Amino acid sequence: MLKLINQELSGDLWEELCDKCYRMRYQEQGFHKVPPNYKGDYGIEGYTLSGIVYQCYYPEKEYADDELYKAQRKKMTADISKLLKNGKGLKSIGVINIKEWHFVVPEYRDKRILEHLTNKKREVLEAKGKNDLDYIDEDFKIFIKVEEDFFKELNMLIPLNNNLKYDFSHIHTGEINWDDCPSEKVENIKRKLRAIMTSKGSDVDVESYNRLVNIFVSFYLKGIEILNILRISNPELYESITKISHSFKMEAQIKCDMNSDRTINKELFDGILRDFEVKLNDVFGKVMTITSVSELKNDLVSSWLADCPMDFK
Repeated sequence: MLKLINQELSGDLWEELCDKCYRMRYQEQGFHKVPPNYKGDYGIEGYTLSGIVYQCYYPEKEYADDELYKAQRKKMTADISKLLKNGKGLKSIGVINIKEWHFVVPEYRDKRILEHLTNKKREVLEAKGKNDLDYIDEDFKIFIKVEEDFFKELNMLIPLNNNLKYDFSHIHTGEINWDDCPSEKVENIKRKLRAIMTSKGSDVDVESYNRLVNIFVSFYLKGIEILNILRISNPELYESITKISHSFKMEAQIKCDMNSDRTINKELFDGILRDFEVKLNDVFGKVMTITSVSELKNDLVSSWLADCPMDFK
């Protein structure tokens, strides 16, 4: 889901988002953020009075699978070591009984990190038994938390943060794989675009026509991809988009069915595009970038062209 926001993810932004997610989820459990400004943070980003502490990690670059595993293993090892060494400091800030240690990362791709997690949990419990670490619970556990574990909180954060917006704009080059689009959908798009472009009785400019067909087929395929992503990552936004699309699609179909003057097809189509973008911007302008609203408009309208609704005589 974070790949759909308008800011490039970084270590600082990842930590900021994690802090906000933990505050939202665990506020009623006595959540506290641990600022690192004075003598460090004792190896944790924050804790709850219910016994949860967490540590964030964001990779410094785009790692291959094995590299990512090694970097995450190194970070987990270092932070568990801090957990075992900083008992006095942790207790001084109110961390009394740690039941869960969370390692919060955008993703992990190698099961070996789970094996490492299991070994580290065993190491902590052995250290507790040997050194009487009274701030570690007898049933201590380690969990890896990833982006998907905080879908609810992240979806709530975006409307609350003016700097964060969904951004799924896409530059359409017309270079598409025609095998991805059913032939009947392509024929629908071709037929309707031809009706729009010849509404004044003029001949179709073949080059322009072919370019527009490519663009709208590209919009159609991209729209399917975006909606599938949103359906999984943000069901509420997906439902809102589909409801508005269905409602406005019916309005567009009525306008087209009631039009008996094919010479105004282009004006009718332009008006539908313009009105739909205004509607989408009114509803989603606070959570989507301007380019994403325009992208969404084109993606949805292309689906109307590809399917039966919104026809032109």
